[in-house]
Amino acid sequence: KAAMQRCWARISSIFKRPVQPNIQQQTKPIFGVELLSICVLPEYAGKGISTELVNRFENAILTNDKGLVAERCVLTVFADNLRARKFYEKMGYEILRQDDISVKYVKYFNK
Repeated sequence: KAAMQRCWARISSIFKRPVQPNIQQQTKPIFGVELLSICVLPEYAGKGISTELVNRFENAILTNDKGLVAERCVLTVFADNLRARKFYEKMGYEILRQDDISVKYVKYFNK
């Protein structure tokens, strides 16, 4: 639990940066985000930590106080990482494109 809290603190710190002056609060720019990496120590695998991290990440990008609206989230997984692929598909991500090396997933919000 402590490891997850430290990891989450690092992720959430991204959303606490000051708003740039050129972003108008009354308009809500639409943007896409990319989930670069999630890792869980082997001894904690299968305990729901990855699910919790992805849920918190998605919640943070959807409920930020910067006036921004997330339209989509993309991520890339090695094609042979079947466990990760199954996990992201379970989380609602769809294949955007794939080749022999990698698979790019996308999840759209507010369709």
